[in-house]
Amino acid sequence: MNWSVIIPMGRPDRAGITLRSLAEQDFFPSSWEILLVGVKAEEVADKYAELPIVAIPLEKNELPPKTRLIGSDRAKGDWFIFVDDDMELAPDYFKRLHDIITPEDTDREKVPDAIGARLPGVKNNFSDRLTNLSNFWSQQGSRPGPRPWLYSAAIAIRAEAYNKVGGFNPHLPNGEDIDLTQKLVQANYHLHYEPTLVALHNHGRTTPAKMLAYFWKNGNTAIFFNQDSAATRCFGIKTIIYHAWNDLRKNKRLNFPQIKGFYRFLPFIFINYLIFQSSIEWHYQKYLWEKSQFRNLPLPQPGDQRSFQAFVRFKKNHPIHGTLLYIWAMLEDFRHPVRR
Repeated sequence: MNWSVIIPMGRPDRAGITLRSLAEQDFFPSSWEILLVGVKAEEVADKYAELPIVAIPLEKNELPPKTRLIGSDRAKGDWFIFVDDDMELAPDYFKRLHDIITPEDTDREKVPDAIGARLPGVKNNFSDRLTNLSNFWSQQGSRPGPRPWLYSAAIAIRAEAYNKVGGFNPHLPNGEDIDLTQKLVQANYHLHYEPTLVALHNHGRTTPAKMLAYFWKNGNTAIFFNQDSAATRCFGIKTIIYHAWNDLRKNKRLNFPQIKGFYRFLPFIFINYLIFQSSIEWHYQKYLWEKSQFRNLPLPQPGDQRSFQAFVRFKKNHPIHGTLLYIWAMLEDFRHPVRR
């Protein structure tokens, strides 16, 4: 069985930690390759001549999903193992993965099609831990099992399944892993979380400021979250509160029984979710405003006409009238069903 390890390298200065963790594995498959994709790929690869690296240099940094696609298009393995350049695989990662995908007493049909690792932080201080429990929450606990999605920071995917669903969406700035793994679920492939597979995450959100900035930045996935309900509408306070609370409940349901002291993090997780959901709403309003996208979308709720009128007034340089209409639309939005 052939493995292709695909590393989307946006940070050449940090990729060495990832490559060293590959070189220090306790076990190696009989046939494998590392596709290192990014600026200065050849220069970094030269420092690790002992590894089977295929360097794919880029002229400039691309979005991570596009970088992964470039690597997967060149990959020859039966399994694609995507590892971000801020990850450090535990020394037994390859051996444990091998035992999962090539078991002696299990039919091929029972082997998961995508396998996610546990993703603890490197520094593991409060902000680091809180980031993980807020954003990577479904891969923090000690209980293995199926998941509705998996994260691409360290994920193994059967090449056949990956190619069948078309791989990563190259246009998504964030959330591309959720998009991909939910496409796998929709195609009846099996996702599995395995906590004995460990990949240390050096994401760098180790201070409150860096953590909060990260959750605000992730709101740039607004188009992805609104893709099935695109409409001209106002900033939705009701939508923010509903989704933040719903995500908190799902997180608590999974992690409270298995993570010691989890309750201490709950209020702060909720704050992170409120920031994230607020950012989604803000970025969606920005999308509607830019290039006058609000003119091209439906108005499914009665109050959405008010949002449309507000945007028109703003475009015609009538800020007072536009503001009054927009506030009216926001008040009416409380009567509407939750969006997204």
